[in-house]
Amino acid sequence: MNARRIRRIARRQEYLLARKRGGRTRWGSGAGPMKEDVGDTVALAQCKYTEKDSIVLRLADLRKVHTNAAAENRLPYMELFFRRQNPLENLRVYVVFEAEFDKFFPQGGEGCESADGFVLGERHSGVTWTS
Repeated sequence: MNARRIRRIARRQEYLLARKRGGRTRWGSGAGPMKEDVGDTVALAQCKYTEKDSIVLRLADLRKVHTNAAAENRLPYMELFFRRQNPLENLRVYVVFEAEFDKFFPQGGEGCESADGFVLGERHSGVTWTS
C-alpha cells in the first residue's frame, strides 16, 4: 500500500470522527501548535488506522494524548480503526482513560452526565441513562 493512499484513508478517518463529534480536524495533527487529530469543545482525539488484525498502541502515544488534552482542559481519547475489505466488517474502537471513563459511567449509574453537561443518551446514540 502506498503512502499517499494511507494518508488519504487516515484523513478520511479524522474527517468522519470530527463530523460525528461536531468538532474539527486539526491542521498538522501534531506537527505544529495544534496537537492531536480531532478536537471539539469537550474532547481531543488521536486517530490510528490499520488494515491488519492488530494495532500497536504505545504507552508514549497514550501519555501524549493525555498531556495535550490536559493542556487544553479537554477529555483525551483515541479512536482505533480496523479497516476491512468488506466495509460491513470495519471496526472502530475507542480508548479512554480510567478517570474520564468514571466521569461518564460513575459507580452505581448515578449522575451519568458528560463533562459538557449532556446526559448520556441525549447527544450520544445508545441507551439513555438518566437518574
